[in-house]
Amino acid sequence: MFHLKNTIQTTCTALIIATSLSGANIVIDNFNQGQTQASNTVWAPQTGIGWYYTPTTSYSLVGLNTIFTQSNSPADTDRLVSIGIYTNRPAAGGTLLGGGTFNSSTARGVYGGATFAGISLTAGTSYFVAFSNILSLGVNQVSFTPNSGPPGSVAVGATWTNVNDNFNTAASNGTTWFDKPVLQFLGPGPVGNTPEPATWTMLAGGAGLLALIRRKR
Repeated sequence: MFHLKNTIQTTCTALIIATSLSGANIVIDNFNQGQTQASNTVWAPQTGIGWYYTPTTSYSLVGLNTIFTQSNSPADTDRLVSIGIYTNRPAAGGTLLGGGTFNSSTARGVYGGATFAGISLTAGTSYFVAFSNILSLGVNQVSFTPNSGPPGSVAVGATWTNVNDNFNTAASNGTTWFDKPVLQFLGPGPVGNTPEPATWTMLAGGAGLLALIRRKR
């Protein structure tokens, strides 16, 4: 009975500590957050699009969100989109640091995206952010023209597209450029968040067992 009591106490303590160290992801950095994206799409044969990103502070990147325009096409509402974070464009010798996938339907008119194992980003270092399988999607662009767009929208520099995940083509379509993406860069949230309901249930159960053991003694 003594060993069981100690086991329950240890488990409850571990749950409390683990919960206090967990937190929801938060937006650390962004491109054009809050802006309204255009309804244009990426045209064939491009299947991917990407931009360079240089953080101003070092942090652990654990997710990336975007927002797509609403679509009336069923084929565009249930698409598995991939996100990759590279040291450079693959065509320029870059290597993949990490990434994830998400269903395009989760980012239709609202922010949605992929979460993944933390990638340590260093302030002042350039990285390449790539989206794949976005052909014909109403992709996350504020503006497709170099010198216009909603007030406050910011061009982030050259945009690169690809047909083979190399991202070796500077994007252009006549005078149209994909230079103002809408992106949210996520990092770990602060510690000390309130436990989830399931965690409270486990803690309550453990406390109940401890009380029962004391009563039997």
